This record gives sequence, structure tokens and C-alpha cells, in this order.
Amino acid sequence: MKRQESLSGKGLTRRQFLKSSATAAATAAMINLGFNPGLARVLAQDESVTLAVLAYDWGSEYNALMDRIGTLFTEANPNIIVAWEHVQDAHTTLLTRVAGNIPPDAAMSYVRQANTLAQLGTFINLDEYLAVDNLTREDFVKPLYDQGVADGSVYAIPGGADYIAMIYSKDIYRDIGLDPEKTPTTTDEFMEINRAILRKETDGTVTRVGYLPIGEQMQWWGYIFGGEWYDAATQKITANDPAIVAAFEWVLDYVKEIGFDQFAALQQRPATGDAGNLFSSGELGHYINGFWTYATLDAFSPEVDYGVYHLPTLTGVESERERYMVGGWLFGIPVGAANPEAAWKFLKYAFIDEAALMGVETLNGPGYLPQLPAWETGIRELLGDDNRMSPYIGIFSEVGAAATKAFPTIPVAAFYTDQIQRAFDAVMLGEQTPQDALDEVTRNVQSELDAVS
Repeated sequence: MKRQESLSGKGLTRRQFLKSSATAAATAAMINLGFNPGLARVLAQDESVTLAVLAYDWGSEYNALMDRIGTLFTEANPNIIVAWEHVQDAHTTLLTRVAGNIPPDAAMSYVRQANTLAQLGTFINLDEYLAVDNLTREDFVKPLYDQGVADGSVYAIPGGADYIAMIYSKDIYRDIGLDPEKTPTTTDEFMEINRAILRKETDGTVTRVGYLPIGEQMQWWGYIFGGEWYDAATQKITANDPAIVAAFEWVLDYVKEIGFDQFAALQQRPATGDAGNLFSSGELGHYINGFWTYATLDAFSPEVDYGVYHLPTLTGVESERERYMVGGWLFGIPVGAANPEAAWKFLKYAFIDEAALMGVETLNGPGYLPQLPAWETGIRELLGDDNRMSPYIGIFSEVGAAATKAFPTIPVAAFYTDQIQRAFDAVMLGEQTPQDALDEVTRNVQSELDAVS
């Protein structure tokens, strides 16, 4: 399920946050050096334990979906009870508890936090656990798996993944004379259709638009255009990568056709997840989202004939889908956890052996690739054959299997994303050129990164 990532240290600078975490890092690193899961105490068959599992607070409805995974696990493992704790800032809570030697047994981490936690030594090394079942990177959604790796070892495994694709209105395609079953595969074709969809009155008022970009999506388009946001080898910010500049220019060209004032006005309309949105009223041709958008489409766009297709790439060849970016969350076992063996048993159940069940029950994509076919079947059964989203579930699985990109997991990731949003706003309001805006992002974020490195 798509969610806004609430990165740690909110209300603090990244420098202050990392400084406050130094004690936790040092303590965790010392404990981590001596941990060997092969030597850990094995849970006796008749011994009952309660696992403390820390997760983000997604609201009572969605927390309950996660809780159910714990219930199902306990039904299969009666001697292990899963006690969930859902908090707004699970990242800071985790670091505080590890530093205080009262860690939970398992903890969730968003994709942009997991690698930092691994480097800080907050999670134990999972290599031996994975080796027992011959699990490797090839078994998982690669962008998520990579975020749990530090110095070549795995410290967190993929939990839930956010697979995204293009949602489009077949009604609008028909209206402009297009075959609604023939969708664009290249970025040029996509923008050509958006221009055909665009409808303006004589006074310049836009009454229909093909696509309304948002700042967050520039991360995805930057990768699709062949750019990189960070050079890990040199520890340099590369927001002004020529390919990323080209992606901004590509979007800007369309925004200019809409008109800066009209674009700003359209952004004030209800979002696609809300009643009265532009897609539901036939005023928007495309938007980007995950399979979970079926619920809002059912609620607010029941009459719209829609479809789903892969995000377009530069040339449209299938191999370019490796440039797709996937977000989501991971789970690890904190250093000093009281029940690491039982915790691993739960993580393996929830996110590997029964990853499809987890995905269906919680409306997430699984992070374990062999479970994708079962997940597709389960989601289709959940939706029913008559649901308009059902025929397209396979597209989201293909995104997960192909994707290799995630946003850089650096200590100033939150600041970086804020700067990209600022640049997007300035560019799409005609206040800066893409080159100038992205040069500024590069300078600002590099300065922050250097200050905490």
C-alpha cells in the first residue's frame, strides 16, 4: 500500500539526528561483532515467548491488517505470540531503545532508512539465516534487498513493496481517436498522447489534461531517463546529471503547454485518492499509482473505463524496465533482541514463506520474488474477476521483478527529497531552469552530506 515515508529525524537536522545516534551506533557495533546466529540459543518446542515487533503507525485500519499477519503466524506457531507496537516515528524509537538496551525483537524500516540502520550496526547480521535456506539477492525485489545490505552483508530483508504503474482512462483515449488497448511504450509516445488529450478554452482555461506531474515522480523519471542521483564511489550528489536535467526538461515542456498558472491551479484540485478528483470527472488522462488505487477508483470513479500499463521508457524495450524505482519497507532484528531465533522465524514466515499471503492481507507487494504468482492469484481473488483492476495485477508483479533502482540511502536523504521538491516547484512555475535548479540541489545537498560524513 502506498504511504508517505516519514523519515527519521523530523524536526531535527540530519546532523543533529546522527550525532544523537552515535552512542547507539557504537554500542550496536560492539554487540554485533560477537553475534553468531549459529550459536544462538534455539527455542525449545514447548517454550512460549512473546515477540515485540515495532512498526510504523499507519492508522487503525491498516495496523489491523499487519496485526493479522502476527495472528496467522501464531496459529501456525502457537508457542510464539506476536505483540505489535505501531508508532509514528519507529525509526527514532528503535534507535532510542537499542541505545537503552531494551530493543524490540523485530523492527520495520522504510527503504531509505534501512541501509543507514545497517551501517550504524542497529540490526544484526542475517547472512547465516539466509544461507540456511540458500536465499540470495536474486530471490528478492532488488531495490529493497540492496537497501538492507552494508559492507556486503544483509541486515534487513524486504517486507512490503510499492509497485507502481500508469493508470489511464480508456474513455479519453477513445475520445481523442486512439485505440484504448494500444498504450505508449516510450516517453515520447506518452507525451504525444498527453498533448492530444490537453484541451484548453479560448481564454486559456484547461478543461482536460493528459498528465499532472508531481515532485516525487521526478525521482522515477530521472532514473528512467538514464540518470543517477548519487555516485556512491565518490560520495557525490549528482542531481544535475544530464539525464535528470533532460527528464525535468521533458516534463517542463508539457507544463508550458498547460500554462504555469493553469498547472498551479490544477494542482489545487482534489488528489486522485479523493472524491471529486480530475480522473473521476474525465479531466485527467493519466496518473501514476499502485494496484491499491483500485479502492479509490471503485469509490470515486465507478463509471470510468480504465486500464494500466508499464511506465514508458526511452526506447520502450523491456530491458529498460530495470531502470524502474521501487519503494517500500524492510524488517530486521535489532542488536540485543531477546528472541532473535523466534524473530527470524516470524520474519521468514511473514516475508518469505508466506510473502504472498502477507501482501494480499495487507495490500502490499511482496518482496520475495517466488511468491509473486501466488500473490497475483490472491489479489485477483480478493478483488474478484469483475473488478477493473484484476486484469492488470500481473503488470505490477513485472515491475517488481524488473526494477533495480531505489533512491539513495544517504544520511541526508530527507533533505535531498525536499530539495528535489523545491526544484520541481521552481521549475514548473517558471522561476528557474532545470539546469539552474538542479545545480542548486547538487550544491545544497552535497554541503549537507559533507557536514555529516
